[in-house]
Amino acid sequence: MNINSKLKAKLVLSNIFTKLSRLDFLVKISKTKQIFSCFCFIFIVVLLFISNFSEIFPTWTREKGRALIYMDTSYRASNEYFLEGRKMEANDFEEYNLNIYLDYGVTTSYTIGLYSSALKSLSLGETEHMEAVTHINKGDLDLIQRWQIASLGGAVFNAELLIGIPTGVFEHEHALPTGDGEYNYQPGFSMGWGFDFIGLASYLTLYTAMNFRDNGFSDELHYNAQWGLFLYKKKVLLSFEFKKLDSLKTNKSDLTEDGLWNNTSYTTNGVGFSYKFNDDFGLSIYYKTITKIENAIGGDIYSIGGFYLF
Repeated sequence: MNINSKLKAKLVLSNIFTKLSRLDFLVKISKTKQIFSCFCFIFIVVLLFISNFSEIFPTWTREKGRALIYMDTSYRASNEYFLEGRKMEANDFEEYNLNIYLDYGVTTSYTIGLYSSALKSLSLGETEHMEAVTHINKGDLDLIQRWQIASLGGAVFNAELLIGIPTGVFEHEHALPTGDGEYNYQPGFSMGWGFDFIGLASYLTLYTAMNFRDNGFSDELHYNAQWGLFLYKKKVLLSFEFKKLDSLKTNKSDLTEDGLWNNTSYTTNGVGFSYKFNDDFGLSIYYKTITKIENAIGGDIYSIGGFYLF
């Protein structure tokens, strides 16, 4: 790392820690973490009595008049920051999310949906210069539209549009914002194909999109792929997922005017397990790891949730 890169990294972290010292609304991590964890656990236990089995973010449009609701809680921890592609160590970071996804089949070929991090908890651990701090608040909201434009054999082809709405808390003085303070416009294309694999029902989904951002952020390309295999009389779904985000670096600066990281790129690899209790409800567990990171925080992601079709 050259001298300018070192100075830049130090300035970024110094800016974060200076902001943190001025936040009077942040509280000690231990107590708030316990409260948030207990809330998420109780919420999920209740949910499991009313949840459903299906693909969580389906490529296939929803049947007309039917709706899917999915809720989960996720956790990520890391002490690694990747600035300009170089790994740096800093104080411990933890993130808890309570996420909600809902979609509805308007027609057999048109589905609308929304996805929200309804509650986010972001924490930085204690160092010799600062106390441990936590910020809990709502996250951003995504509105989703999916149109089936063609089908061929066992495959379907869709046009999609995601609009990101800045409902999270974002202000210049917040060192741990729960939103990015911008609108996103993400048109995309998806394909889903159902087929038999060694005598078992299976599916493959592909997705690509261009994310147009504002508020000083660079535009992005998104690529997703998921392969799923149904086991045990189709009650069990084992899925493998690959996601890649590439910044187009339309804004050359690695920081926005508000001091948030820009030009972020990374790859996510994940594996999931879902179990169908009956035709209307089920449970899912996911593990994801983040690699090839640039201008972002690392860490593995663990999630558990339930989903209900009605």
